[in-house]
Amino acid sequence: MEISPVLAPNATSEVDPLEFVKDRIPEFTGENKFLKQQYLVFRVFDFPVTESAQMCHVNPRTIRDWRYKDQEFRDWEEKELPRLRRSLQTEITLSQFYRNMWLAMGIDAQILGKAWSMGLNALTKTEKEYLEKVRGRYSTESLHSMLKIATGDLTQDKSSLVISTVYIQGPRGEVIEPGSSVESGL
Repeated sequence: MEISPVLAPNATSEVDPLEFVKDRIPEFTGENKFLKQQYLVFRVFDFPVTESAQMCHVNPRTIRDWRYKDQEFRDWEEKELPRLRRSLQTEITLSQFYRNMWLAMGIDAQILGKAWSMGLNALTKTEKEYLEKVRGRYSTESLHSMLKIATGDLTQDKSSLVISTVYIQGPRGEVIEPGSSVESGL
């Protein structure tokens, strides 16, 4: 049986967190409206004022001038920035986590597919080491935790969790217990 490689998505098709936030910040009037918006994007991600200014190539004194001269900007930074920060940080973090987890699972699938179709001896040393490290991701407890997170349950109460252990039969008929090393079977 031939296993097709899992293709990673085009990086440009993914949501850019900076653009995602920028769309939620108003366009200010007057001078430097783009820089004001860019500065606030970095502030949403909790960068300090000085560092946000540096990332926009703006002098921190310019930020003070904007606050003094542009009441709309000042009011938005004082009142709306904390609200937006609270609401978006969780959403962005989860979005990026899911994206990265999906990419990691694609790599896992390629290596597991190769091991399944060609046997463990076909794996390189690096692939075997990688497979050994990721083996723990595929437990019923990990799946349960991911499903709880995906449904919005962030409490991680494991008191009602029932854990089943799955044993796998290796290529020579031996039973491979979870956590066993790659060298001994998987």
